[in-house]
Amino acid sequence: MLHPRDLRAATLIVVSHLREQWTWLFEAIGLSAPIQPANHVSFESSVMAIQAALDGVGVAVAQLPYVSEALVAGRLVTLFPIVDRKYEGWYLAYRPIREKDPALLAFRNWLHGEAELQRQVHKRLGLAQSLSASTIDLKGGLKTEAQHRAP
Repeated sequence: MLHPRDLRAATLIVVSHLREQWTWLFEAIGLSAPIQPANHVSFESSVMAIQAALDGVGVAVAQLPYVSEALVAGRLVTLFPIVDRKYEGWYLAYRPIREKDPALLAFRNWLHGEAELQRQVHKRLGLAQSLSASTIDLKGGLKTEAQHRAP
């Protein structure tokens, strides 16, 4: 396991509009001030930053849904066993009349697959909390499916 100071020798991969992710990481690993890395590269999108990490360019902070598959497959690894959640849930809302729509069903199945990948990552990292899904009927004839952490 690396020590947070080891990031000084790494190339940090930064998403230009998400620079605060590194600040959040530094706080989560107990660094009161950001480190000065040996080098950094900046990309305009998370997809480009993640691809750079996959290509071995450097170290990236990523949102779990974007890297779950690569983590489970072993193409990426976590340097520190930290998953910090700034957002609590994802919701898919739809009208009951669309419940059998093939496009909606395909998207819904994909979302549930992504949630399962996140569960696998959480298990691999030894995190106690996992994601669970529930379906909620809302006023106005809408349904929503929520992904949230189980207690």
